[in-house]
Amino acid sequence: MKRSRGVFEPELAPIFSDFEDAGMPGALARLRLRLHEHSPTLVVPEWVWSLDYGFAVTECARDNDVTALLAALASAARALVGATHREDSASPSATEAPTTSFQRAAIVRVHLGALLEALTAQVARGLVGVEHAPARNVDKRELATLYYDAYCVAVWSSAHAEYLGCINDLLGGHPATEERVRDFMVPSPELHTVINFGHLLHLGALTERTASARFCSKSSQALLAILARVTNAGSRGWETTLLAALKESEGAVRVCMQSLAVALSGMHPAIHPGARRPWRERFVLLRALRAHTQQDFKEVVQKAPNAIKEAVRLHLAATFLADRATHDAMRYTCHPTGLLCVPPLDVPAGPLAAAMHRMADAGANMVATRESAAVTIRRHLVSEPRSRKKPESRASRHPKHEAETLSYSSSWLGGRSGLSGQMVHPAVQVVSGLLSASYRSMWIPFWLHGNHHGYRASRLDSAQYAALHNQSAAHRMCTLLPDEQFQKAERVALANADASLMSVPQACALLGISPNSGASPGTPCSASTRAVQDAEVEVMNLCADDAALLMAFARIATLRSALLSYDLGAQTRRRQSLAICQRLLLPLAPDEDPCEAVRTRLPQHATVLYCCSECRRVVNSVQDNTGKDVAFNELGLSASMLTVDCATCSSHMRCAKRSTAALRTAVALEASAEQLELEQLEPVAAPLLPRDLRPATIVSTMCVSKGGSGGGGANPKAPRPASAPALRDSSSEVAKFRRDLKSCFEQGERATSCGDVPLVCIPILGRAVRVFGSWYSLCSMCGALARVTPASRFRDEICCLRCDFAMLAGKTAANEMRAALHKPPTPSCRFCGKTEPQNGAGMKWRRIPAPTDTGGRNAFVPPPLRVVWYCPTHYRGWLVAAHTRSSTSEIFAHLLNKARPIHGADVDAGGKRRRLTTVDDGGDAGGGAQAPVPKRVSAATKRKSALTRVISKNNRQRRLARKIQ
Repeated sequence: MKRSRGVFEPELAPIFSDFEDAGMPGALARLRLRLHEHSPTLVVPEWVWSLDYGFAVTECARDNDVTALLAALASAARALVGATHREDSASPSATEAPTTSFQRAAIVRVHLGALLEALTAQVARGLVGVEHAPARNVDKRELATLYYDAYCVAVWSSAHAEYLGCINDLLGGHPATEERVRDFMVPSPELHTVINFGHLLHLGALTERTASARFCSKSSQALLAILARVTNAGSRGWETTLLAALKESEGAVRVCMQSLAVALSGMHPAIHPGARRPWRERFVLLRALRAHTQQDFKEVVQKAPNAIKEAVRLHLAATFLADRATHDAMRYTCHPTGLLCVPPLDVPAGPLAAAMHRMADAGANMVATRESAAVTIRRHLVSEPRSRKKPESRASRHPKHEAETLSYSSSWLGGRSGLSGQMVHPAVQVVSGLLSASYRSMWIPFWLHGNHHGYRASRLDSAQYAALHNQSAAHRMCTLLPDEQFQKAERVALANADASLMSVPQACALLGISPNSGASPGTPCSASTRAVQDAEVEVMNLCADDAALLMAFARIATLRSALLSYDLGAQTRRRQSLAICQRLLLPLAPDEDPCEAVRTRLPQHATVLYCCSECRRVVNSVQDNTGKDVAFNELGLSASMLTVDCATCSSHMRCAKRSTAALRTAVALEASAEQLELEQLEPVAAPLLPRDLRPATIVSTMCVSKGGSGGGGANPKAPRPASAPALRDSSSEVAKFRRDLKSCFEQGERATSCGDVPLVCIPILGRAVRVFGSWYSLCSMCGALARVTPASRFRDEICCLRCDFAMLAGKTAANEMRAALHKPPTPSCRFCGKTEPQNGAGMKWRRIPAPTDTGGRNAFVPPPLRVVWYCPTHYRGWLVAAHTRSSTSEIFAHLLNKARPIHGADVDAGGKRRRLTTVDDGGDAGGGAQAPVPKRVSAATKRKSALTRVISKNNRQRRLARKIQ
C-alpha cells in the first residue's frame, strides 16, 4: 500500500502543447470569416489553413496554381496595408517559384499569416488606437478575442518562417530537391517551433506554493522567490533576487530569458495587433535572442530590472490563463494577481499593455541598431512619474466614447497603485482589534501603576482578571445584549460557513443591521491600515445594541472557524469503517452496518479524535509524516489516563503529560500576584505619564536614563523622587511590555494543567477536521488516524501512505506476498564466486561500483550501472578505487599475490605512461640503455639490519653455551 511521494512532485509542462491546444483552429476560422467579408473574391484552398502539414505538402504538390495563389494573397495584403507598405508585404518568393513542395507550402502559409495579421491590425485600429486604452463603450470581449486571434496568426507566420529558415540553413547553398529536404526530417511547423506566449512553462504548481516554500525542492527556491516578488509594487530586493537566481539556478534564468524574449518579440496577446512587428523583423529578432547568454541576462538585470519583472508578470498571466478558477478567486479577493488578465479572457490592463508596447519597440530598435537588449530596453521602458493626488472627480473624467492614452508606471501592480490596498478585511479581524483596544485602555494604567512601584504585571490573579477582562467597556456592553439577540447571532454564525470571512457591511446585512452615517464617536487605531480604520469607523458608528450584536456574531464566528469539519460523504465513511474493522480484527455479521459496528462495538478512540486543549496535542496514535518511512502500526492513545467518577460511574480521558516549565512559571506568577496585591498599593505622588499609549512611548517615558535626570553638577546623593524605581535602562523594555500585554490578554482565569480538564472529543469518522492548524482524517485503506496533506491521497480517497499490509491482511498473507515478489539474484563474490548466505550472522558481502568490469551481467549494462560483490575474505579497501581505473584481470593478479596496487606508479610527471623494467628483462633490452640505479638504503633500514644481526649473534652464542653445559 505504500506509494512513493515522488508521484506527487509537481511537473512543469508547457501551457499549450500544440496549435490545436492553443485554439489555432478557432482563430483561423474566425479570421477567414472576416477575410471573406473584406475580400469576397479571394478563394483560399483548405490545405493552406489545415493543421496537418503533411496533408498541406501533398496537396501543394498537386496544385498547379501556387504562383497565382501567392500573387492573390500578396495583392490582398497590399490592399489592406496600403501602398506605402508594399515592400514589406511583398515577398521575393511570390514571383520566384520554390523548388520543393515543402518550401512552397510553407511560403503560401506564411503569406496567409501575413494577410491575416494585416487584417487584424486594421480591424483593431478601428476599435481602439494603438497607444490608447479601449473606451468604455467598446465591446471588451470582442476586442479580447481579436487580440488573441492576432497572436495566433502571428505564431502561425513565425513558425512557418522559422521552418523555411531551418531548411535553408541545412541546404547550405546546395540545390533543394524533394529527396534532400525530406531526408533533413525537419519537424513540421508547430507551436514549439518559435518562442511564444503559449509555449511558456506552466508555473501553476509553483505559484500554489509561494506561501509554503519549505515544501518545495531546493532547486525551485530561486524561481519561487521570483514569483513571490513579481507582484510587489516596489523594486526593493528585486535585483538581488534576480542575481541570486543567476548564481543558484540555471533553470530560473532560462524561464526569465524565455519570458523576456516573448515580450521583446511581441509573440503574445497582450499587445495591440498594430503594434506587433512584421514576421520578417520577428524572424531576425528571435534568432538574435536565441543566442543570448547568462551574461546578457545579467546585463539586463543591472540596467533594466523592471523589464524582467514585466516579462515574468506576463508569464504569470499566461499561467492563470489555463487556471481560470484561481484567477477569478484572486480577482474576487482583490489580490494584485487578479489584474494579470490577458486575452481571450479580457483585454490586458492598461499599464501591462503599455509595458508590452515599449518592450516591442525595444525589440524592433534592437534589430535596427544592433544594440544589446539591455541598452534598448533601458531607453524605451521608462516609468512615468506618478503623483499622490486624489483621483479625479467624476465630472473631470474622460467621456464614455473617448479612450485614454496608455501610460506605464513600474508600481502599477500592487501597493498603493493597485487594488491591494482596497482588500476587504473580515469583521472578525476588525472586532478583535476593537476588543483588544478596549482591554489595553484598562490594562496599561494597571501596568504603569505596578511599574511605578517597581513590579512587572506579567500575570494576573483571579481578582485582577475579573476586573480587567470582565469590567471593560466592550465586555459590559456585550453582557447587556438580550438572550434572544445573542441566540440570533449564534444561529446566524453557525449557519454560514463563511461567517469568519465576511466584511463588516456583509455581516451587518446578514444580521439586519443598518449602519449609521453620522460622525464617529471615537478615533480608529492609528497603527492600522486605511482599510481597517474605515471598517473600525463603521463599527463605532453603530448604536450600542447593534454593536453588541455584531461583536457576539464575530466571537461565535471565530470559535466556529477555530475547529473546521468537512463531511467526506457516505462512501468514504463506509470505506473508513471497513478499514477500522479490518485493522482492529472486528468480524462483521452478513448484514451488519460497518459504521454502526465501529461506533458501538469498538473503543471510542477508533472513531473519535482526542486532543488536549492545554498542551495542544493530539493524543491518538497519529501518522504525522514524521520519522522513518516505515509502515504505521500503532493503536490507542498515548500519554493519557482514564478518570472514573465513583458517584455516577462515568468515565472520561485526560491528558497525562507532566507540567511544563511554562505552566510552572505561570502558576508561580499568579501566586506572586495574589500575594503582592498591586491594586491595594497607593498611587505615587508624581507619576510618569506617557503622552500616548504606543508601546515605544510608554517605555521611553517609564525607563528614563539614569544620567538624564540632572546636569553635570547635580549632587549624586540628592534624594530621588518617588518614581525612582521606574528609572531603569530602556534596552529590551519594549519587548517585555509587549510580552506582558500578550500574556495577560491571552491568559485564562487560572493556570490550568493538562490533567485538570478532560480531553476534547471530536468525532472524525467520515470527516476531515482541522485542529490546531492541521488537518486530520482516517485513512480509507487501513483506518489509521493521519495528518492530511495535499499528497495524502490514493486515487480518490484519503490515504496515510504508510499502510501496514501485515496488520491488515495478516502475517501469513504478508509472507505470501513477499514470496511472490521478484527477488534480486543472491550476491556472489567476484573473485571466488561464493554466494552470500540467506541468514548469515557474519559480515555481509560488500557492493562496489565497477565501471571497468565487463564480466558476467556487467557485459550487458552500461558502465555507470556495473557493480561487483566481494565476500569478507577477499574484500580490500583499495578495491573501490581499483575498479574505477584498472581491469578485472589486474585486480585479480594483485589479490592472488596479496599485493596492493599503487595507482600512478607507471606514469611520469608529464602524464605519459612509462615502461617498468623488471628482473626478467634482459640487461641491454633497451638497445644499450644503462641499468637503473639501485635504490639507496635508508639509515633506518641499516639500523634495523644491524640490530637483527646482533640479536642473531647473541642467540647463537646462548645456544652454544647451553650445549657446552
